[in-house]
Amino acid sequence: LSTAKQSAMKKWIEANEPAWKEFATGSQKSYLWMEYHTGNDQDKVLIGVLLPNLSPLRGMARLGGLWRSRIAAEQGRTAEALEDCLTVVRVGKHLQRPASTLIAQLVGIAISNLGHAELMEIAALPQISAGELADVQKQLQAVYAEGYPMMDLEFERLTFLDAVQHCFTE
Repeated sequence: LSTAKQSAMKKWIEANEPAWKEFATGSQKSYLWMEYHTGNDQDKVLIGVLLPNLSPLRGMARLGGLWRSRIAAEQGRTAEALEDCLTVVRVGKHLQRPASTLIAQLVGIAISNLGHAELMEIAALPQISAGELADVQKQLQAVYAEGYPMMDLEFERLTFLDAVQHCFTE
């Protein structure tokens, strides 16, 4: 980035530090609760479920987490940079939960991949110690203690059943 863009990014990061702290705290919770709503109160079909909360989560992961980690790494704060990446990975994992919508799971995979890719970039830096890498490995293993989540299409199955029910009942 140009110097002006770097300066603007640093200002944005500083201005959004409270939001980032809440994002990081939330990433460490054991579960994510999301309420689903349809766009029309009269139309209660599952196919009409809106997912407006996914875009801000992805944006926070990209701008907050990855740019924060890059700036921290450039400034020699590698432990902070690695923790920011792990925060992004944990948020992605939350969205990959069973019975979530397919779109939410795919966004979760994308967010998690952002964190993993940035971890690899930081791991390639010469100032990263073997101890730091071992610690990151342990933390990643804790995030995926049950293994990397498989896609779950239960929500889509229920959406189809709900559509059939609404077509053939009053």
